[in-house]
Order: sequence, then C-alpha cells, then structure tokens
Amino acid sequence: HAGTRQAILHDLVEWAKDAKSEKRVYALYGQAGMGKSSIAHVFCRQLPEGHLGASFFFLRSSTECSDAHRVFPTIAYQLAESVPALRSQIANAARKHKAGHDQALEHQIRALILDILRNLGESAITTPTLVFVVNGVDECANTSGSIVASMLQ
Repeated sequence: HAGTRQAILHDLVEWAKDAKSEKRVYALYGQAGMGKSSIAHVFCRQLPEGHLGASFFFLRSSTECSDAHRVFPTIAYQLAESVPALRSQIANAARKHKAGHDQALEHQIRALILDILRNLGESAITTPTLVFVVNGVDECANTSGSIVASMLQ
C-alpha cells in the first residue's frame, strides 16, 4: 500500500533513536517480495550518525553471505569499524577466537561481541543506542539442526 514503506521506515528510525525503549528487537517480517530487504537497506542509510553498529544481509546466491557462521565475525569486524574505541579489543578477541565452522555460534557472539560490549566504558560509544541489522535469514544456507534458531537467539 502507498506510504506503508515510509511509515515502517519512520517507525524503525524512531525505535532506533529511543534509548529508553524496552523493545530491544524489531522484527520485520512478511511474504517474499514485499520489500523487507529494501526497507532494511534504506533503514541502514537513514540511521543517525553513529547508530549503525553493523549489518549482515544474507544472500542465497553467495557462499560468504549465506553462511550463518560468518554472521558474528562480520558483525564484529563492522563494529570495530563503526566504533574505533573497540578496534583493539575486537582485534585481540578475533586473534584468540579462530572463527570457523567448528565454533558454536554462542561462543562466536560471546567472544567477539557481547563480552567486549559488556566490558566497555560509557565513553567508548557516543550514541546511547547501537543498531545491528540482520536481513534475509530465510536465505541462510545452513539448514541442518537448529543453527538459524541458535543464531537468532
């Protein structure tokens, strides 16, 4: 419907700017071809400076972009680029981590992202909210077991 995309984008940007929101996850879902990926791309560009921590867009036709084991290392790399104060900590964690398919996703996110964010001082991030965008999860090539559910959790 006309204006729906703009309304969703407005809601997303307002949600991202609201540091006091109890809603920590915004799930955009719908049928294939409805424009969710387009909205996600525009949302990343419309976020105020410093709010986008990182993004990962699954793409079935790309080996690198359809592998759930690449999500958290990619997000960690982009986070290091987005928040320069975190670069050395993320680089140290990445050296120790040795990412690969033998690593549990829970270990990846904890070692490369969560532990670092939990230990940083308030001065390291200049905005009260960092947004992480993960798009196209249905295009993940890792369908065995519960890897997608584990990644989303």
